[in-house]
This record gives sequence, structure tokens and C-alpha cells, in this order.
Amino acid sequence: MTTLDYLNLFSGMMLLLYGISQVSANMQIIAGARLRTYLGRLTRNRLMGVVTGTISTALLQSSSATSVITVTLVGSGLISFTASLGVLLGANVGTTLTVQLISFSLQDYALFMAGVGAAIRFFGRQDRTIYIGRLVLGFGLIFLGMKFMGASVEPLRHNTEFFSLFIDGQLSNLWLLLGAFIFTAVVQASAATVALALSFAASGLIDFHSAMYIVVGSNIGTGVTALIASFGTNVAARKTALANITFNTIGALAIIPFLPLIHTSFFLEGDIARNIANFHTMFNLALTLVFLPLIGLIAWLMNSIIREPRPAKGQQEFTLDRNLLSTPDLAIQQARMLSIKMQDECRRMLEDTYALIESYDSTRAWDIRRRDDRLDAMNLEVRLYLTSLSHREMSFEESHQVFDIINYCTTLEYVGDVLVKNISKLARKLHRENIHLSTQGMEELRELQQMIMESFELATELFAHGDPGTARQLAKRHQLIRLKEAQLMQTHISRLQAGVTETIATTAIHTDLLVNFERISSSLSRFEPSSVRMKEEVFRATNP
Repeated sequence: MTTLDYLNLFSGMMLLLYGISQVSANMQIIAGARLRTYLGRLTRNRLMGVVTGTISTALLQSSSATSVITVTLVGSGLISFTASLGVLLGANVGTTLTVQLISFSLQDYALFMAGVGAAIRFFGRQDRTIYIGRLVLGFGLIFLGMKFMGASVEPLRHNTEFFSLFIDGQLSNLWLLLGAFIFTAVVQASAATVALALSFAASGLIDFHSAMYIVVGSNIGTGVTALIASFGTNVAARKTALANITFNTIGALAIIPFLPLIHTSFFLEGDIARNIANFHTMFNLALTLVFLPLIGLIAWLMNSIIREPRPAKGQQEFTLDRNLLSTPDLAIQQARMLSIKMQDECRRMLEDTYALIESYDSTRAWDIRRRDDRLDAMNLEVRLYLTSLSHREMSFEESHQVFDIINYCTTLEYVGDVLVKNISKLARKLHRENIHLSTQGMEELRELQQMIMESFELATELFAHGDPGTARQLAKRHQLIRLKEAQLMQTHISRLQAGVTETIATTAIHTDLLVNFERISSSLSRFEPSSVRMKEEVFRATNP
């Protein structure tokens, strides 16, 4: 082989890997969110888990992607550890469909497919059309890469020294298995490794027996991706990743002694590329059928190996998983869950702060400050996390969701600041100076606080559902609160003029409390999800 042949081989391999990554990445964007929803719902029993894993991998064109998604779903608590094992077995079956597709002689149409995909990508105006164009382009690059690789190794067909490595057994089949394992672990795509074997076999570079070891090695290597993805996650996710590589390793070790028998019994005749693809399918189907009844035993084994550690003292429960950043919809869902925790903390603070005005208690005041510190920490975590996510490729809808979550968390953090830095200090001042609001003044503040709580609940509903009707109710509620504040200011002044002792003593504190409650209402009313804003703009455009 000349230097140019080696360069063409390398270039073809890069085209193949890039094509596979494009197909997988764009399928995840097109259907990933729905697939993850179905993965969470359709894993109630083992068989459904296998079917779901098979379909997911066939659509995503990557068993590694399905395995990583499964690990992250387990880590997020959306799938149980035991249910995930069926999905992992199904992922092994699903990846065989990718290899079956690649095994057909479509290299002559590679340039046409790449051209069609590029045209769709170039002329497409909608996000979904652009992603489909990239998907078709990815398939074209896969076959184009295989075509270049096959052409570049053509000179080796006439190299007797190279063939003697396989014919005379100088190159151990176990070295082929190890090489396939390492290559798959590095490129994170077993289909790429098997595609290389298909290309080399079709060019006459390796025989079927050698290709069988490459297939087995690639099956073990595909589990490394999920294992790496599990680092830094919780125990359930790590058990899922370990179970995945355990399935594949045990299956590989079990089948190696029978490879010569399988070769002579089933694959002596026929097209070598199709035989390799069929062996890959047969191996993974057998793996699934053998391990499916043993899922309970494997789960028990993993639970024995990896035990749940005792939580560290003071461990933060609101640290977001950075491993999920590669799957935007899961990352957004996790950030949303943390924002709901912030929402619950803020609700408690609203209730406790009013109770502090009624009857000051230092323990309650300290608890409110502690909750505010938690709010600040959670808000910072969400902002940093979603800022990192914003550098990834996301759909238009996902970008708006990121903005809405940051906006909502900022609103909650501001409400917490008003409660701690202003209202709680005013309550402490009442206690320190041993003065009390008038009975009528307290009743008026109670009415205002109840209106604020109603606004808060409307804001939480708006964040959850993004309904324009709720947004209008929230805006209307704020206007009522502003009117109520003005009315309460007037009644307070009337009590001052009447010479009510408590009112005279607490006038500055009372008016500051009214102003700060109105600030909370104003902040809540300014929160408006992107979906609501877009719906309102469409409504105004269609109803001038």
C-alpha cells in the first residue's frame, strides 16, 4: 500500500465514524425526547423492555446511545435498575439492524445519498427538515466511507505476507478480538467496528472466521461507553452500566469456543458481508434469549457487587448531573425538577415569614435564612448548568425551555431575597423594639399575604403548563394586589390620623411591609414563559 492508500483508508474511516455520529445525533434530536418518554413508560416488564430497547436502538442507530440514555434515565430515577436490564438486551438486538442495513451493497449510491442529504440540509428552512437532511447525509457518508476503505485496501489482496498472518495463524484471533474491543471503546460505536470488518471482508482482506472475532470483540467494547457515562452518577446508574458490560463479556466468553462449529455449520456459503451481518444478529439474539430469564439473577449479582453507600454528612442534594448535558431534554428535565424544589422552598418561606410577623421566633427566622441560602445555591446551580447546556446543540423548543427555567428560578430567588433581606428584618425590628401592629393592620396584612400566595400558586401553575389564560389571571391578580396595597395605605393613614397608638409606633415598618409584599407580586407577575409569549403574539397577529 502507498502513502495515498493509507491516507484514503484513514479518510474513509473518518467519514464512516462521522456518518454514524451524524445519524445517531440527528435521530436523537428528531425522536430522542419521545423515545426517552417511551423508555420510561414501556419498561414495566422484561419483554417490553427488550422490545423498547430494540426499537430505540434501531431508530437511534446506536446501541451505545441507547445504553447511555438508559443509564441516565436510571440515574434520574425514571427507570428502575431491574427494568433497565431488558432495555440493554434489546439494544444489542437493535444494533444488528444497523449492521444488516450496512451489509447491503449500497456503496454505489453513497454519493447520491450524501448529495440528497446535503440538498435537504441546504434548502431546508424548518429545524426538523434540516435534521432529516443531516440524517440522510450521515447515511451517505457511512457508505461513502466504506467505499473508500474498500478501495484503499485493494492492494493488500495481492500481498502474500499480509495473508500469511491469518492463514498461518501468526495473528491470533484473540488479538483481533482485543483490537475490536479497544477500537469500539474508543470510537463508541460497535456498528463502526463491524462495518470495518464488512468492508475488509468484502475486499478479501480477512476471512469470515477472523471477522467473527471482530464482531465478538465489538460487542464487549460497546459496553464501555455506558460504563464511562456512569462515572459520577448514582449507584443505580453504575449498576446498570456494569450489568451491560457483564452481559456482553459473559456472552463473548461463552461463544468463543463454539465459533469454529458455528462457522462450519451455518456460514460456509453465501456472500461474506451478509454472513457477517447474520452472525452478528444471531449472536445478539442468542445473548438476549439466554439472559432474559436471568435478569433477576443478574440484578441480584449487581446489587451484591455495588452497594448503596451511606450519604455523606452535609451532602448537597441539589447538585445536577453533568453527564446528562449530552442529552438536552434529560438535562432540562433535571433542571426543571430542581426548580420545583426551589418552588417548594419559596412557598414555605412565604408562609413562615408571615408567621414571623405575627409572632417572632428566632428558630423560625434562622430556618428562613437557611432556606434562602438553599435557594441561592440552587439558583446558581441551575444557571451554571443550563448555561453549559446552552453551548450544546438544542432544538428551538429546548432553547426556550432553558430560558424559561432560568427566568423562573431567578424570580424565585428574588422573592426569597425580599423575604429574608426585607420582610424578615422588619419582623425582627418589631420584636426587638417590642412593638406590635394594630389588630386591623394585622388583618389587612393577612389579606394581602393570602392574595400573594394565590399569585404564587398561579405562577407555579404557569411554569408547569404555560397556559396563556393562567398568565392573564396572574397579571389581573397583580393589578388587584396593587389596588389592595393602595387601599391599605389609605386605611393605615386613616388610623394614623385617628391617633391609634400601635399604628403610630409601627407606621414606618407597616408601610415597608406593604411595599415589599407588592414587590413580590410584581416579580411573580413579570414571569412569562416563552410559549405563552409566542401564543399571545400569534393571537394578536391573527386578531388585529
